[in-house]
Amino acid sequence: MTRFILALGLFLLNTTISFSLWATTLTVSDNLIVSHINNKIVDHGFLNHTTKFSLKPGQYALVIHYKDVFEDLNFAEDRVVKSKDFVVKLLVDQQKTLSLKTSTIKNLAQSEAFSKSPTLILTDENNQELPIELESVADYKIAEQVESAISSYTNQQAINHDKKAIISKVQSLSQTTIPTTPPTTTNGLNNKLIQINALPMLKYWWQNASEEEKKHFKKFINTMD
Repeated sequence: MTRFILALGLFLLNTTISFSLWATTLTVSDNLIVSHINNKIVDHGFLNHTTKFSLKPGQYALVIHYKDVFEDLNFAEDRVVKSKDFVVKLLVDQQKTLSLKTSTIKNLAQSEAFSKSPTLILTDENNQELPIELESVADYKIAEQVESAISSYTNQQAINHDKKAIISKVQSLSQTTIPTTPPTTTNGLNNKLIQINALPMLKYWWQNASEEEKKHFKKFINTMD
């Protein structure tokens, strides 16, 4: 009995350690303020903002803005430099630690230039640089809406398919005619879904289209007039 309890204790200890190893500590530099992680608001303190985050393996989208203070030599006063919010996409795998920081910024001019066009560096515990993707909040939201629209449409198509399969099965078992939903109703539902999400989808595909694709699309629009 004692051996069993000891073995169970060791198992639970090892399991706890294993679970703790799955979490990666992400540290961001002091001049970066994270406001959202995967659309969840980050709760900062009153005096200091949070710079360390415990993340499980997976894909993450962080809404960040840059903020720093530099001396303006022309006016002999401090200037606060702040960027607009932008999105950083990164992948957390089995790293123990990750560090997200800005490039080296030494003066006010470099700070103002960075605020207009941010570039960040992500490294692991071995100081190996890892890939990240930066995009505007507007583009990120449009892409989310497109993915949501596609997912909703796909799910509705699957539901319609399942309904037809069930009706067909019941009909074959009962050998009676069961009225089905008219095609116009199903199509109407799908058309409504597409119309609701059409604008963000059009914006998304237009922004990601090549110049040649845009030319063809403009020709298509002209033929519709």
